[in-house]
This record gives sequence, structure tokens and C-alpha cells, in this order.
Amino acid sequence: MVHRCFIPKRFLRKKAIFHHTLHKSAVGHRPTTTLSVALSGGAGLCAGLALSEPRAAAPIAIAAAVVLLTVLRRQNSFLHELRAFSVFACSFLIGALFWVGLGIYRPPANDLGDTLLVCGVLVAFHTALYCVCFATLRAGCRALQKRGMLALAACTGLGWTSAEVIRTMGFWALPWGLLGYSQVDNAILRGLYPIAGSAGIALAIWAIAAACIQSIQSFRQSGRLFKLTTAWVLACIAGWSLQHVAWTRAMEHPITVRLVHTHWPEDTKYNPTEQLEAMAALYAAAQNPEANIVVFPELFLVQRPGVLPANYRRAVAEAARISRVSLLFGMPGLAFQTDIPGTEGGAQQNTLIHIDGAGTAKTYVKELLLPFTEYLPDTPALSWAYPYLYRYPLADFLPGASVQPPLIAAGVALGPTICSELAYPGKAARQAIDASLLVNVSSDSWIASSFYVAQALTIARVRAAEAQKPLVRANNVGFSAFIDANGQILSSLIGHAGSGTMDIQPRSGATPYVRIAAWLSQ
Repeated sequence: MVHRCFIPKRFLRKKAIFHHTLHKSAVGHRPTTTLSVALSGGAGLCAGLALSEPRAAAPIAIAAAVVLLTVLRRQNSFLHELRAFSVFACSFLIGALFWVGLGIYRPPANDLGDTLLVCGVLVAFHTALYCVCFATLRAGCRALQKRGMLALAACTGLGWTSAEVIRTMGFWALPWGLLGYSQVDNAILRGLYPIAGSAGIALAIWAIAAACIQSIQSFRQSGRLFKLTTAWVLACIAGWSLQHVAWTRAMEHPITVRLVHTHWPEDTKYNPTEQLEAMAALYAAAQNPEANIVVFPELFLVQRPGVLPANYRRAVAEAARISRVSLLFGMPGLAFQTDIPGTEGGAQQNTLIHIDGAGTAKTYVKELLLPFTEYLPDTPALSWAYPYLYRYPLADFLPGASVQPPLIAAGVALGPTICSELAYPGKAARQAIDASLLVNVSSDSWIASSFYVAQALTIARVRAAEAQKPLVRANNVGFSAFIDANGQILSSLIGHAGSGTMDIQPRSGATPYVRIAAWLSQ
């Protein structure tokens, strides 16, 4: 005999509602493919574009990391995670580096199709680099059955940081647009630059994003929320305190530095009229004893030293000796390379000339040349692009040696870099470790983009904060600026020709980051 169990209908309805809710929480709350792509792409694009405005970049970078970690956490497979991460990385690179296309687009030499082809390959290569680093770490965590929020944040942060370090090295190097550059105005993270550099800052961003997500999830748990709040307060106090730690020492006497900002666009920079003005300005600076050091932009004179009249060179050196003024200015130098076909015994180098207070001339030659604009890399992996690229004037330079004699001006050891060298962390650290004043001569006229100009200034600020030493930057088109040892702008020039003078306090010693980065770079 079979006994039937009668269950009230209202109980069955409640049970059905419970199972439907459970199914929605397990499946329905996961973002759709379109939503995941939109959130990841939008967050990456905002973080990339914000790099050109440091004050906005500080919160936007952390918010973008929170969005990506949230999207990644809701993916139900490794491939879906990789897709969301790749969309974020690609969008970030496009937002941070879209100005590269403005530099390549030079019709009729390079039309729109050529520019899109080269930029597309460039972005695809660097996106793949980010994805490989992330996928390698994430696959290892999954193999170890570690799939929680902590493992996800660690894989994302370490993968991203590893990719940023790798893409600053080798012939593929493109060290602009790093996420770690975004926190130079962050009062909490700024103190980490002398310890961990921009790479360590990038890792800290992902750690903060993971902590934000955990705090939001613990909002209803009063005990856990109290612990997290206490941890946040202690972390903020520690971060704020670190920026007041002096890793370097102020020297006894300040020196007076004058920066000259020429503001000559690319199409007029090489005109004879501007060059005559440059020669007159250099001679006038040599006669003026008001500053200890006068710094002019990169390629301020475009003639080779032997082309300049001998009496002019002697007059400048003699005036500098009488006034006790040190002059720093850029011009193409001559390197004797008899083994290079077609050079006829000599080739050009991007050179910084230093005429010291005794009237003696010394040089620093740019070591890390900018690919495709200052030289064409001799590698089959890139040679396919050469027919599509515009040839810049003076674009056949030879690199300088990795170790060069130091420049001493007004009794102060200088750490010189020329233009894009400042973007390479290892090179900048090698120049800064024994220097007391960092000097960068630049010419940002090769790309007509306010985004690039702003990023270049941010990079200069980061390099000063990493070394905890003042930096002076003389530019042609772009920002000329006096930057203090904490990466803060003391004074700047942009938009018109002129000059500025300021007393600068040199600093000796080296930060932990500079010591490590210089050692690794060697």
C-alpha cells in the first residue's frame, strides 16, 4: 500500500522561488560577454588617458583596477578571465600611447593606412606581452587550486608589473604609459617611489584595489570591517610618513640654474634664422654671470662642431671662462666609425656639450636612441616596417657608450639624460646614482600632442622622486621645468620662448630603488 505525502502548494512555490534565486546567484549575476568587455575596455581606456593628468590619474588608476578585478572575479573560466584582461590591457595601451600614431602619421610619407598598420602591430605586441605574463601566473595558481580573491589580485598585479618591467627593455622597449607613473601626486603612495620605483607603485595599485573590494564585501560585518578600517588607517599613516624619509642628503650650498625654453616647432627648428638666434643666445648666456649653470634644449644647435666658425667657438669658451658659467646645450656630434659603410669616416651622435667654467668642453652622448626616429633597429623582426616610416631629419645617429666620463658643473656632479632616455628606468637610475643634480635636455616637437608632452613631464617627476634628487629639464616644445627631490614642480615654462632662473639644492647619496635599478641595469 502506497502512502502519498501531500505538500502544501504555498511551500512548493517558496521552494521554487528559492531554487530560482539560487540559480540566478550562481549564473545570472555573472556579467555577460558584452558587459565584461565594455567594463574592462572602458576602465582600461580611462586609466590610459588619465596618465596625462597626474592629479586625476591617481584615483582613476585605482578605480580602474577595482573594476577589472571585479570583472575577473565573476568570470567562470580561465579563458574568460584572459579575455577580460586582454581587453583592459589593449584599451589601456591605446589610451596611454595613442599619441604614437600622431608621430608616425606624416603624409604623404606615411598615410593613414600605414600608421594604423604600424600602431596596430605595436599595440598587439605589447598587449600579448601583458597577457602572457598574466596567463602564466594565473595558470600556475589554478594548478595549485588557488582561485580566491587574493590569488586573483596577486596574479593580476604581478603579471602587470612584470610586463611593465619587460617592456622597458630590449629593442621592443616602449617605456611610456606605465601604470606606475599615475601616482606621483598620490600623497599616500608617493613615498614608495624611492623604495620600489614605478614598478613597485604599479604593484601597490593592484593591492589597494583588492583591499577596496574586500572592504566593500565586509561592509555588513562589523567585526571584520573594524579590522579593515584600522588596517587602512595604519597603511595611510605609513604611506604618508614614508614621503618624509630622507634617503639622500642636501649639499651645503645651492646653485643657480637657468633654463632656456626655445619653443621652435619641428618645421622651423632647422631654419637658418632660428640657428642664428641660437648662436647669439648661447654667446649671450656665456657672458652672463648671474647663473652657475645654463641649460639649453636638445639639438639646440644643429650644426656639427666642425661646421661652426672657429672664432665663434673660441669666443663662447672664453666668455664662459671669464664669467665662470657652465653651459649645457645639445647638438649633433661626430663619431669616427671607419668600419661602417657609407659614413665616409664619420657619423652623427646626439650629443650634450658641456662648456665648464674654465672654458673646457666635455660631452655626453645619448646611449639609448629612439627607434625609428633616431635610428632603425637592425633586426628582421622590425625591418618590415621601415618602408612605412617617415624619415626624421638627423635620424641616423650612433649610440654613445654605456659608461662615459662624468660631467661636473659648478662643483656639482650632473646626471645627464637626453630626451627619451629619461623614460628608461634603468638608464635613468645609472645616471642618477652618483649625481647630485639631474639634467634632462629634450625636444618634444617631434610629436604634436599635448598628451605626450604631459606624460613626458610626469616621467621627469617620477625620475626625480625615485632618485630623491632635483631635476631640471630644458625643452624645445613641451615643458621646461624645475622639479624638486619629491617630484613636485617648482616652476615650469611652456607655450612661448623664454627662460627661467632658480636656486636649486643639490643632493648626494642614493635611494634604495636607484641602487637596485642601477645594479640590475648594468
